[in-house]
Amino acid sequence: MHPSIIRIGTSNIRTGKDGYTWGRPAKDSHILRLLDIKPEDIDIAEDEPVGELWLASDDKTYPSLVHLDGGSTITLTELLVKDGRSILGEKHFSLYGPHIATIMKLIDAGQPLSVQVHPAMGHPSRPAKPEMWMIVRSGARFYIGFNRDISIEMLKKAYEDGTLEGLLYQLEAGPEELFIVSGGLIHALRAETTLWEWSHALTGKELERGDLKGATVALWDRTDGKEPRPDKEDLEGTIEVLDDAAERARIPVYNKVVLDKIRSQRNTIYSDLRKNKIDRLFTTDEVIVDEIILDNTLPQDTDDHGYPIFILEGTVEIQAPDGAMLDKLTTNDCAIIPAYLGKHTLVNRSTEPSKIIRWYAPIDKMFC
Repeated sequence: MHPSIIRIGTSNIRTGKDGYTWGRPAKDSHILRLLDIKPEDIDIAEDEPVGELWLASDDKTYPSLVHLDGGSTITLTELLVKDGRSILGEKHFSLYGPHIATIMKLIDAGQPLSVQVHPAMGHPSRPAKPEMWMIVRSGARFYIGFNRDISIEMLKKAYEDGTLEGLLYQLEAGPEELFIVSGGLIHALRAETTLWEWSHALTGKELERGDLKGATVALWDRTDGKEPRPDKEDLEGTIEVLDDAAERARIPVYNKVVLDKIRSQRNTIYSDLRKNKIDRLFTTDEVIVDEIILDNTLPQDTDDHGYPIFILEGTVEIQAPDGAMLDKLTTNDCAIIPAYLGKHTLVNRSTEPSKIIRWYAPIDKMFC
């Protein structure tokens, strides 16, 4: 009997009911449009904000569902506690335990988000969440990083004067531009911005400090003149996070940001005569993200390392070494390629090349 891949549900959606009130209204949601579902399919009103789609999440508050053979479901968190070593592989398990340690999201901002910061890795009391962004649509706008060297006194004065946004770079970006948002980097998405995000996800003792939602500290919730949410702003908490990043993690968070350093560049790590290609989008200490352009057939080997994939475009058949079909994934399908799968082949079943995203936490031995 052949091993199987692990199908992940794609209805793990954050709405205004979860506190994501800045999301685009459901009737205009790019997330719902991507998934080809209507507001009534998930029991929300047309004007309900839809902010985020979470993929392959083992977050303790918002876990993804796994579809098991026979039609039953289980949370990804529960499955990994049960079978994480065989699914993720020995090296991954030894580093991160029964946790994927990464997550992929689609962010769809109808309104501006707060000016916010995520703690640096290793913060003693808060969960960390360094991020990577790939812009989806033209006209994405965001604030990111200080545009001059600042002091805590300057930050407090700008907060009190209502001039905080003047301390930040204002950028506009187009489709497939890549940005690295490290811990301690001040940022805020502005209205009408849609992007893919990958980030570190909590493991081990980090889980005692909260969940992914708790990894965000809001400095300013009046971004671009919007009405602030009650008790959302936390100036002192922001300063604590910045001080920790500066003093413990040695990150120059109060310095003027060098914009070239927050950009990531595609790097082709594999190509062949059959027009298949793998581009490395991000390589950080927390997350690695690859984009696979599949034109024909592409042999793969997990090398005892499981990882999630998401089909951005096309239809992909996954075959065993003897040519037997293990599964077929189409646009917007998400799955985990388990470590125990070993050697397998990706086969494009579309008339145009298929596009696959895979992401994973770093381990000692990398693969292409």
